Amino acid sequence: MTVPQVLFDAEVPNRESILGQGFWFDPADRKRRLPDEAMWPPELDECPAEGKNRFVDRRSVFRIARRAIETPDDPSSATQLLVASIIWGTGPRGRNAGFRLDGLHQDPDAPRKLTKALQVVRASGAKSAFEAMSWGGSCKVIEIAAAFFSKFLYFGGWDAKPYLWRPLIMDERVIRALNRTT
Repeated sequence: MTVPQVLFDAEVPNRESILGQGFWFDPADRKRRLPDEAMWPPELDECPAEGKNRFVDRRSVFRIARRAIETPDDPSSATQLLVASIIWGTGPRGRNAGFRLDGLHQDPDAPRKLTKALQVVRASGAKSAFEAMSWGGSCKVIEIAAAFFSKFLYFGGWDAKPYLWRPLIMDERVIRALNRTT
């Protein structure tokens, strides 16, 4: 199969455009799904509001990631990054956000695993962290599949090692496209 030329004809978005990509979400709905209020990233309460909804963009999630990276001894900071990544990654409807956030109830060891995964992506790169968060890996969190943990790794490990591959978001659309072209 050949790669469609239209993929190469599009204008590449600039950095500001990419950092501004985001979605509206209902904070009350997302907060009620968390098993512990300490899992809520306070930065999400500072996002632009319209009515009951707030707008979370990549820039906001990268800000949460920076705090998680700078405070590795805070057991809630990596979990807050996962929460923000899930909220950003589910888009405006957020159907999957509730299900994924509910999964944090099922794994009481999630904060430790997420902190460890953040350390792995920053020290050893995306491949090692992806393996650690996959089924059978030491950092696997119940109900958090690749489409969501790869967003967590993307935000937490993007700037870690310039000589290693950067983490990519591996949602079902990316996987489908890769399968079609390889």
